[in-house]
Amino acid sequence: MDNGEIVVTAQHREQRLQDVGISITALGSEQLARLGVTSSIDIGRITPGVHVSGNFGGQTAQYTIRGVTQNDFSDVLEGPVAVYFDDGYIGSLSGQIFGTFDLERVEILKGPQGTLFGRNATGGLVHFIPRKPTDQLSINANATYGRFNQTRLEAGIGGPLGNGFSGRATILYNRQDPIFKNIYPVGNSAPGPVPARCCENTWNDNTLGGRLQLQYETGDWKIRVQGSALRSIASTSPYKSFPAAPVFNSDGQLIDTIRLPETDPVLGATQQPRDNNYISQAMALDDRNRMQTYNAALHIDGSIGAVD
Repeated sequence: MDNGEIVVTAQHREQRLQDVGISITALGSEQLARLGVTSSIDIGRITPGVHVSGNFGGQTAQYTIRGVTQNDFSDVLEGPVAVYFDDGYIGSLSGQIFGTFDLERVEILKGPQGTLFGRNATGGLVHFIPRKPTDQLSINANATYGRFNQTRLEAGIGGPLGNGFSGRATILYNRQDPIFKNIYPVGNSAPGPVPARCCENTWNDNTLGGRLQLQYETGDWKIRVQGSALRSIASTSPYKSFPAAPVFNSDGQLIDTIRLPETDPVLGATQQPRDNNYISQAMALDDRNRMQTYNAALHIDGSIGAVD
């Protein structure tokens, strides 16, 4: 935001939003906070024409812009919607899930952007841009508390360091108790020994992240080094299953399903009602999924005669 005008870098240079001939949605830091954006996948719920789907229990994410997507969630493949963080391309689908903190803005470009951002931007791209160091002291902090002891702390400090140097440091902490309570083997009548570590709860979160930036300015030149790290510990996939039987018509075509009784002698399972937070899983671990994300970037901006 500059003098009340939104400034974006959708074409790799700073321009007013109304001067960019691209269909673009730009969300500033205040708007992101007001809309409750705490994760990269939250962009899908607040941006028209954008959808985020997932697989493998939420371990991968895939952006869809204006219906352009793919059906393969293999982690070795790249989607047709590019995701960038601070001008760095994130090719892995699992790497596109991360906690967002201390952002300056998010730019969502809709439609083919291959001439500007490469071959994997057929549907468009999503660009997360962090706050940068300035020559003015800046301190911000935010804390929230919610159900299941969900605690989120975010803080940042930046300003001049002298002799043309400036810096910025930020930190994120997010923790949440499990939402689903596992009652196995009470909720399961299947015979056999109880597996080790069978009875932990699921759908929790424990995330810690930080970012450090150092910037040097001299004349028309600006050099910035940025490094980010984030680690997240979460449970196995949270789900509730309800046994069902298929129903076929006289031609053998599937037409419906019937939910089986709560206590089913065939499957040997006792279902849990839909409206409570209890599950019965033989392998429910609260620390199975561990993800570490790292990002580093070097930016050099300057002017060479009449060329910027």
